[in-house]
Amino acid sequence: MSLRHEFYSQCARLPNASQHAADGGTTFIKALHWNDSCCGYDMGVRDSAQIVAEHFLATLALLELIVSETPDLSTNIITKEGHEALKQELDFLWREKRPDTTRKVTWAASLGDRSENADYQYNKKLLREIDRRVRYLRKRLEDVRVVEYSPEQEGKVFFGAWVEIENEAGEIKKFRVVGYDEIYGRNDYISIDSPMARALLKKEVGDEAVVQTPGGEMLWWINEIFYKK
Repeated sequence: MSLRHEFYSQCARLPNASQHAADGGTTFIKALHWNDSCCGYDMGVRDSAQIVAEHFLATLALLELIVSETPDLSTNIITKEGHEALKQELDFLWREKRPDTTRKVTWAASLGDRSENADYQYNKKLLREIDRRVRYLRKRLEDVRVVEYSPEQEGKVFFGAWVEIENEAGEIKKFRVVGYDEIYGRNDYISIDSPMARALLKKEVGDEAVVQTPGGEMLWWINEIFYKK
């Protein structure tokens, strides 16, 4: 599956377009690591790395457009773990990946004609996207509010809760309600802004929740609620 296809798959899980912005983070790190592992081998592998980069660059462009058009549709809260993950990503990009990519750009530039230098063009684009992601993360870390567990939450579904639900067909789902920055690559996390989370908020074990979906209403019952202490 291409990174672009994976991105659009994630889009389908979210109710608001603005939530797609943060999803680029983990995708970005995947692309960076793939670049590190692929570059320097045969041309076929290098071509694969460049295809990944092209897909990623297109994704980031779409993310910026989405965020600019829908700036106020998401809830700016995050778990303590999610906040720490964003800080670690920022630290990795700024202290490790950016200096490494800068060295690659400088080395590639020394080889000669930049217009026909694939190494130079590729890493120059990557450097711009690193800087874009760094700006986003710094702003995001300023905007989000960390919400930690409180004993008053016990027994009901609130932000940070792990919830197990079941429908009439006996299908069981288990997930945690988190901020949209945290859901990428996690099938067991859902955004606080998703229809499912909205339908479950403040409900207790045994309650039913009616979830609005593109295919119509779906009825779920809550089997279990717990919080990571």
